Amino acid sequence: MSRFSLHDLVRFGVEGRGPLPDYLRMQYASFEVEGGADPELQIRIAELAAPTSPPLRLKGDGAAYLRDGPHFIWERSGAQVAMEGSSPLRDLARLSVEPGFPRMDLNRLLEFRFRLPMLEAGVALVHASCLSQGKSCMVFPAWKATGKTSLCLTLLARGHGFLSDDRIWLRRDGHALAYPRYLVINASNAGDFPELLDSRARFAHGAHRALETWGLPAVVSRIAGRLLPRPVRYFTLGELFPDAPTPPCAEVSRVVFVVCDTRTDPAWDELDAMQMSALVRSVSDFEWNAELVGFTAAHDVLFPEGPSWREELRSLVEGEGRVLAEALSRADCARLRLPCGEAGVAWEAAADAVEARATGG
Repeated sequence: MSRFSLHDLVRFGVEGRGPLPDYLRMQYASFEVEGGADPELQIRIAELAAPTSPPLRLKGDGAAYLRDGPHFIWERSGAQVAMEGSSPLRDLARLSVEPGFPRMDLNRLLEFRFRLPMLEAGVALVHASCLSQGKSCMVFPAWKATGKTSLCLTLLARGHGFLSDDRIWLRRDGHALAYPRYLVINASNAGDFPELLDSRARFAHGAHRALETWGLPAVVSRIAGRLLPRPVRYFTLGELFPDAPTPPCAEVSRVVFVVCDTRTDPAWDELDAMQMSALVRSVSDFEWNAELVGFTAAHDVLFPEGPSWREELRSLVEGEGRVLAEALSRADCARLRLPCGEAGVAWEAAADAVEARATGG
């Protein structure tokens, strides 16, 4: 079993062989530890045994939820993850995951479990990139596919340090705790960094861009997507920027909410901490919490005797909101509007704007 510790606040282990456990080990490699205390959560990747009797079953939103005795089972894409349903999610000690279970859904579930003890330590999870400069850092929250990774890569090439690309832990005292999982090149940013893709991936990206330009019927696009999947490539920081500083923690000096706009040059909107906190919470609600509402509601229907996981989620979201408001209270907060025309974003100009603000220029 591989063991991991998130900033000495959450300990977990991963068992199994194959693509899914390898993916988990890759994304948490920075947190791997030898020995130490036993993990509080064990994640075992293996096929699940057939239920001993017909389980109770709910369906909806492309998912199914089952109760098999004391076990709560979540099914996506024909694969399942099983867990103890008769205890609070905060106390969940074991996850049994089938190898075909979707990675992003598993990440959402794992981070739900991680967020609960992290909140007890005054730490909240945010959908954002985070880069350091000296002892301080800049946080870049944004909606999905708005350019966090592209801006992150551009600034890393200029010598900034790295705390995270897609998610970051913010502590109540205004510090960011590193979450350096990986950097991903996918359909939303492949055109910005074609040199990071092999020839097949570059061809696939170009083909999909052409299909979008032609405005073909949706059914044709779906067939094309099956025949020629969109490129997705994961990189560790060391593969791209082996000399980049990787501080475990840094004080948040500024928070930049990145959005696309029709203007011709980057522009700034000043925000206060409460406005920024509201924006960041909205992104988290959309990206993570909305689906967790359905997940926890299904649990509570199948386990009416309790405990209520939906109440755990409600308390978590409210608590993270309070932490976030305090964490951002002393930071410089602004929205960066980037020109996003036919040619895409000029990321060097965007990086210039960020660095100019950081130096008071």
